[in-house]
Amino acid sequence: MRMLKKEIWPYKVPIGLTGTDSKIIEIETWLEITLGEHKNKWAVIYRPSDTHFYFREEKDAAWFTLRWT
Repeated sequence: MRMLKKEIWPYKVPIGLTGTDSKIIEIETWLEITLGEHKNKWAVIYRPSDTHFYFREEKDAAWFTLRWT
């Protein structure tokens, strides 16, 4: 199972959606508008049963959690 380095991406928020779910596109669009480009402040790992979003800053992870969980 793939995971990102905790030193770089210390905050992980799992979402119960797969990478093929259309809501993932909505979430990624929101992230790009709110936080900027992928891999600058956030990253994502698609898994067969769920999707994990990673953040560099705690406030970004908290904001994401409040919006999407």
